[in-house]
Amino acid sequence: MVNVLSKQPPIAAPWPPSGPGLEKKTVNPGETLGDFCKRADVTVSDFMQTNFAIDLRHPDWQFHFNWYMKKKGIAKAWTPNGNCKFIGGETFYVKKKKSPSTAPTDRGGAVQWFLQEVLPARTIGPGNITNGSFMKSRLGKVIDRFRGGDPDPNGICGAAADYVVEKYQDFGNQTPFTMGYILWRQGPMFTHVANFLAPQLTVLSYTRDFAGNVAGAAPEAGYVLPYSSVQHWTVLDLYFMKASTVENWWRAVSYLGWGTLTLDPSGQFINE
Repeated sequence: MVNVLSKQPPIAAPWPPSGPGLEKKTVNPGETLGDFCKRADVTVSDFMQTNFAIDLRHPDWQFHFNWYMKKKGIAKAWTPNGNCKFIGGETFYVKKKKSPSTAPTDRGGAVQWFLQEVLPARTIGPGNITNGSFMKSRLGKVIDRFRGGDPDPNGICGAAADYVVEKYQDFGNQTPFTMGYILWRQGPMFTHVANFLAPQLTVLSYTRDFAGNVAGAAPEAGYVLPYSSVQHWTVLDLYFMKASTVENWWRAVSYLGWGTLTLDPSGQFINE
């Protein structure tokens, strides 16, 4: 008898999963997990999160997966080393694919797209993350940001912002704005990044002092746009799940009131 390499997760997710927009899909004979996910048009990360609330960044994720497959009677076979083996007939749940949306033609349309089609992808709530209490600390946020993860609607702010850009790029050149990145920095440990609708393709930077005064700088090509023109631009923050203006967003994320704001249409400048 195979000794299954399984470990019960700290908090077991209900099986089967429930919620709107889920559909059943059955594994075909000969398919691996990767094959099944490719046919279902989902990532392995999304598959694990949807079915078992498993985060692939957890060091024991494979043991947790095996535990569900054994405990819930899903697995029909096991490898000699104790891992789940697909043989066909196993049933899982995936999110239904939406019909391609119409490209937004103005700022209001882009905001509605964000609220209706992007926000629902973040299922863990505003300001939360999937990989434990450490990553909720400010140090963890900074480490994760510089580490650079894959686009992830349930990830930390950088991964969530990348997800928004990735989805917006599906519209190609049909939209009037670029979906750029807005970065607030207050020293090396206090940072937050989101997205903004970029009507101009120039990197802009502004610094707010302790008295609340804002001064403009020019990271590229000596170009300065008055902050009075920029403060009303639209910010879309998937991590905190809200739409705002540049001014309101900056004040909301700034712990002490001062700091530097960088608006970067391409993301190349803030990621240097």
